[in-house]
Amino acid sequence: MSLIKPQELIDELGVEGLCATADTYFEDFDLSYEQMRKPFSNLTDSAHLLRSLGNLLAGLQVRRGMTVLEFGAGTCWLSRYLAQMGCATVSVDASAKALELGREWFEHLPPALMPSPPQFIPFDGHRLDVPDESVDRIICFDAFHHVPNPGEVIAEFGRVLKPGGMVGLSEPGPHHSKTAQSQMEMRQFKVLENDIIIEDIERWAKAGGFTNTWVELSGLNSPIAFTPRRVGRIAKLGSLPGLRTMMRIIQGAVLALRNQHTIYLAKGPLEIDSRWVEGLAHELTLIEAPQKAAAGEPFVVEIKVRNTGRARWLRGAPDAAGTVRLAVLEGGGTTGLPAELGRFLLPRSLAPGEELQVPVELSRDQPGRLDMRIDLVAEHIAWFENTGSDALEIAVEIEPA
Repeated sequence: MSLIKPQELIDELGVEGLCATADTYFEDFDLSYEQMRKPFSNLTDSAHLLRSLGNLLAGLQVRRGMTVLEFGAGTCWLSRYLAQMGCATVSVDASAKALELGREWFEHLPPALMPSPPQFIPFDGHRLDVPDESVDRIICFDAFHHVPNPGEVIAEFGRVLKPGGMVGLSEPGPHHSKTAQSQMEMRQFKVLENDIIIEDIERWAKAGGFTNTWVELSGLNSPIAFTPRRVGRIAKLGSLPGLRTMMRIIQGAVLALRNQHTIYLAKGPLEIDSRWVEGLAHELTLIEAPQKAAAGEPFVVEIKVRNTGRARWLRGAPDAAGTVRLAVLEGGGTTGLPAELGRFLLPRSLAPGEELQVPVELSRDQPGRLDMRIDLVAEHIAWFENTGSDALEIAVEIEPA
């Protein structure tokens, strides 16, 4: 029996026909089907899925609060986990049946941290029904090799992705179509199993407005065992493994690059904002505060805040992930759980190196010394003091009214 070539299937069915076979593939699925339990569908596949997915998410630098489009979402199992981690999700697939199953699964087990209702958008094979520059990340996990018109689709990725955004693809290599599993899928289900040629991906990405394309070697499918003594020598002395082990590592890397690609496309330089813990730092300076205030009467404390980190501070909805607010806590020192006197939005977003003055109005009904601790918080991300910045401590004497 001769091998089916992917182009033969594309010529036979066309883009619209392959969209139809994708929908037919899912017509007998229901919520009890194994596919709905990914990445924990079975013990054989889970380790590979989790390793590949972990590598892809790490390289894609997805952060809570981002809008993530999953292309080729299928039954939306990955979209569910992204929503569980606080992302707004847009699930796109050529199969309306698969998306409906995904919707049912979202309703059956709603993710806890979902910042907005999930979107389920059928794909006509040509155009993403998504506004221009509206998503932060695009993720495609083991689905892009089903696409018959990859150049057109990558151009659509470039259109809907925000500047500074990224696309992440986890895909098989240049010989995928020749495997027994791929041949069976194409012959029995008429599902396209294309080869992924990284040079073609780069060419289409450049034409689609992307500025950089790279492949990341994140791990080896065949683990290499070390004796405890060898691990100790490497850790203490920085010595290299033996020559035979080094050859196995090199051979594993070559096999990984032949058989599995983790591919990234960047639309301009990566933009770090206050959803990144590692970019947060501030300098706080007291501009003005009263020494005394009357109980129950408002008083104003004015603080100068300076962004000394690498991340741009976001000014969004008060409870949105990454929105930076100035927080005033009652109680000095570092012990106990201080009560909050208030959280205050900054007048605007702040780029690295910028500063501004923030007046905040406070009051307390009980007379006595009011010790205050002032810090910034990136909502749902981190307190700046916990990332290495110094909080500001001030005191005001509250006198009886």
